[in-house]
Amino acid sequence: MKMIIKTYTIIATFVLFVCGQDFASGDGTENNPWIITTKEHLKNVGKYLSENHQDKYFKLGGNIVLNGNVSNQWTPIGRSSSVFLGNFDGAGYYINGVYIDKNSDEQGLFGISGGTIKNLGVVESFIKGRDFVGGLVGYNGGIISNCYSTGNVEGRENVGGLVGESDEIITNSYSTGNVNGEESVGGLVGENEGIVTNSYSMANVQGIEMVGGLAGYNDALIENCYSIGNVHGNINVGGLIGMFNSDYDGIIKNSYYAIETSGQNDNDGRGEPKTTAEMRQQSTFLNWDFEKIWSIDAAKNNGFPYLDLRDYTPIYNIQKTDNLYGIRLTKNIVSESVEISVIIPNNEKVVETKFVVYDNVVNIVFSSTEKGDKIIWNLTNNAGRLVANGSYLVIAEVKSVNEKSYHYSVKLGVKR
Repeated sequence: MKMIIKTYTIIATFVLFVCGQDFASGDGTENNPWIITTKEHLKNVGKYLSENHQDKYFKLGGNIVLNGNVSNQWTPIGRSSSVFLGNFDGAGYYINGVYIDKNSDEQGLFGISGGTIKNLGVVESFIKGRDFVGGLVGYNGGIISNCYSTGNVEGRENVGGLVGESDEIITNSYSTGNVNGEESVGGLVGENEGIVTNSYSMANVQGIEMVGGLAGYNDALIENCYSIGNVHGNINVGGLIGMFNSDYDGIIKNSYYAIETSGQNDNDGRGEPKTTAEMRQQSTFLNWDFEKIWSIDAAKNNGFPYLDLRDYTPIYNIQKTDNLYGIRLTKNIVSESVEISVIIPNNEKVVETKFVVYDNVVNIVFSSTEKGDKIIWNLTNNAGRLVANGSYLVIAEVKSVNEKSYHYSVKLGVKR
C-alpha cells in the first residue's frame, strides 16, 4: 500500500510539474486560471483540447507579439479531430502578428472552438486558408464575447474578418482590415448559423457569391449590428448581408450599413441602408443600448458607434452545456412537452433555478423560477399559448445550497 501511494504521489507531482512548465502560473481552474505571457505558453493551450479539458481556464497576462512570417507560421488551436472546448480570457490584451498561409481548412488563431473566448484582440494578422477561415476563429461552435480582430483574412468559402463560420454566439465584437474569398464572405463572419448581437465590421470585403459587409450568409439572428466597409462581389452581394434565408431562421433586426462607403444600396430586408451622415447619428440606431453597451462620439471611431461596455454582463456570458454539467433535456427536438433539468459541479444541491426560454429574435417566450433543479415545460408561452415551431434558447440560472451561482444554455427545437 505504501508503495502504491508513493507511486501515485510521484505521478501527481510529475503532472503538476509539467503543467506548471506550460504556463506562467495557475492551475487551470476558474478561480486560478493558467496565465499566458509568452508565445510558448500560447502554443501550449493546444495541449488541452477536447472533452477531457473543457473545464480548463486560460488567461492572458499581457500582450503577446508573435512576429509571424512565412517561415514562422502559427498553428491554430483546435482542429476537427481535437476541438478547443475550454475557457480563454484575453483580459483586455491582444495577440499581435498571427501569420498563416496554408491551403487547408479551419484557419485562425483558433481553428475550431466550442468553448468560450472573451476579452481578446488579434491585431496586425495575416491569415490565409481554404474553408472556415477567420481572424480569430475558423469555426465557432461556442461563445465569443468582447473580441476584435484587425488585419487581412483570405480563403475560399466561409471566410470572415473575425470568424469563418459561427453556429453559436458572437456578441460585443468587431473587425477591421480586409477580407477576401469566393463564397460566404463577410466582414465579421462568413456564414452565420447562430446569434450575432451588438457587433460591427469596418472591414473591406471582396468575394464572388454571398458577400456582405457584416456576414456573407445568414441563417439565424443578427441584431443591433452595423458595417461600413466597402463590399464587392458578383452574386448575392449586400451592404450588410450577402444572402439570408428568411424561409427558416434568418432574422435581421435593428441592423444597418453605410451606402456610400459600402458601394451597395440594397433595401430588401438584409439590413437598412443609411447615409454616412446618418451612421454617425445616435438616433439612427433604434433600440440600441447607449447607456451600457454602445457610445458615439465624433472624435472616436471616425464618428461611428463603438463598443463601450460599462459593467454590462450580457445573457450570453454563460457556460455552454456539456457532457458533465449544465442543462439536460428529455429530447432535443420535442412536439408536446419537455423536462428541463440541471446538473452542477461537485454534486452540490440545487436550491433554486430560474429557467428562461428565448425565441430566435431574443424575445422571452417563457420563464419560471423553481425550487429545485427541474421543470416540465408544456411548450406554451407566458400568455398560455402554444409556441411556434422553431429553435429556442434555454438558459438556466442556478443557485446552490452553498450560495454559488451557475449559468448554462442549450438549444431546443420544437417541431409538431
